[in-house]
Amino acid sequence: MTRQRWDERGVAPLLQSACAVISGLLLVGVLAYAMAATEVDLAGGPPPGHEVRAAWQQVR
Repeated sequence: MTRQRWDERGVAPLLQSACAVISGLLLVGVLAYAMAATEVDLAGGPPPGHEVRAAWQQVR
């Protein structure tokens, strides 16, 4: 199927928007993973699990 026929059927804009949605979701997922990996807390509090780490360091 040629690009001209895709444009006639309206498939090209649909593919473009689908690719934009998928790439947007992928970007959000990568950013969320990176934030979780670096333990960034948007509320400004201590990182999650800090109590467990502090208790473990006291035990060791």
